[in-house]
Amino acid sequence: MGETIAAVAASGGAIGIVRVSGSLVPHIAAGILGRIPPARRALYAPFMDAEGVVLDEGIALYFPAPHSFTGEWVLELQGHGSPAVLGAILSACFSLGARPARPGEFSQRAFLNDKIDLAQAEAIADLITSRSKDAAQAAMRSLHGVFSDHVHALVESLTLWRAHIEAWIDFSEDMESEDFNEKEIILAPLQRIQQDISNLLVQVQRGVRLRNRLPVAILGPPNAGKSTLMNRLAAREVSIVSAIPGTTRDVIKEEVMLDGVVLQVADTAGLHGAGDDIEKEGQRRALDHGETADLILWVEDDAEPMRVSEHKARILALPEVLIVRNKIDITGRAPGVWDDDGRKTITLSACTGEGMEYLENELLSRSGKVSTEGDFTARSRHVDALIKAEEGLMRVGAIWRNNRELELMAEELLAVQHILGEITGAVSNEELLDRIFSEFCIGK
Repeated sequence: MGETIAAVAASGGAIGIVRVSGSLVPHIAAGILGRIPPARRALYAPFMDAEGVVLDEGIALYFPAPHSFTGEWVLELQGHGSPAVLGAILSACFSLGARPARPGEFSQRAFLNDKIDLAQAEAIADLITSRSKDAAQAAMRSLHGVFSDHVHALVESLTLWRAHIEAWIDFSEDMESEDFNEKEIILAPLQRIQQDISNLLVQVQRGVRLRNRLPVAILGPPNAGKSTLMNRLAAREVSIVSAIPGTTRDVIKEEVMLDGVVLQVADTAGLHGAGDDIEKEGQRRALDHGETADLILWVEDDAEPMRVSEHKARILALPEVLIVRNKIDITGRAPGVWDDDGRKTITLSACTGEGMEYLENELLSRSGKVSTEGDFTARSRHVDALIKAEEGLMRVGAIWRNNRELELMAEELLAVQHILGEITGAVSNEELLDRIFSEFCIGK
């Protein structure tokens, strides 16, 4: 942590930024600028190397510790975005004692210096990689601590409840007395915290879907209109459309933006169990891709729905399958949403677009977008932590029902607190931190 780090924080445009953080920042600022800039005020100055050669000129921003993003001395040099120019400025920083920053090391130092918690640090990466306005706004909410506040409130409730339980440990023989209110001390807090975790888990799962691109696979028999549907969703010619069966032989992927939600849609080869070796390989890939997608659109010709076959049975056995009965412009069926033996089915025409609004609404619903008001981004590790916390509370309830061992209940509650602490980094380990921050960009 004592080392001073430097990296290009932004490049590739008209303006580039070199960021420096650490105890040598005053020395580096004096060497490159000829003086230490005023704190938190923009200074227009030439940027020089050790021999006094002017490398660029631009804006310098200086933040004395601890009043900076990282909590250390920070210098930002904002100049022209040429990689050659930024490289020369970076080399000047290295010659004055800085070393190259690792991916995410600035954010990691901000976390270690208690400027942000771990969930907020992850939100920085989410904001940088956001692909839609909704995702960016959700990442900003996480960065501002909306998600962390929910976790802190849960931990506070658990701490208070555990304190009440521990206060009764020395008086466990008096639990049958009228002073011991089972509902107030055990049952009500258990039910309330379980519900709070369950509610937060729903929000977090929605946040994961909002952050990620929902993988959607289009599967079905040949000539059902899968490629036409792909092109309709993408609003451009992505897949070749032909009346000849087997036109699509490989998986064709396209990012689709739908009302602020990014979908990773895959058009696949028609499934019919026959064909040459290339067709069979395409069908194998289609099935494999379907089994890894979060949502499958099983597309059939409304006039000739595919009979239950080995392929169809394999796909319909998966949990997230939406049946699309296509070509209603030919059959005359009305567009809409209905149940087919308990499976949600949408009737539409990919050719004319009739009924597409029903499919789009269903895709938005399954992606988690009901309303993004108050949503925040989250990650699968947060989901795992909340599920573990739920399981821990279930064990607490089981202990009370089985033997009323208050000591065991208190220990289990402490374990749940530690699990929730992993979300914000209140409880963390070096391996977890390295894994999280290694996914960041250099300079962030």
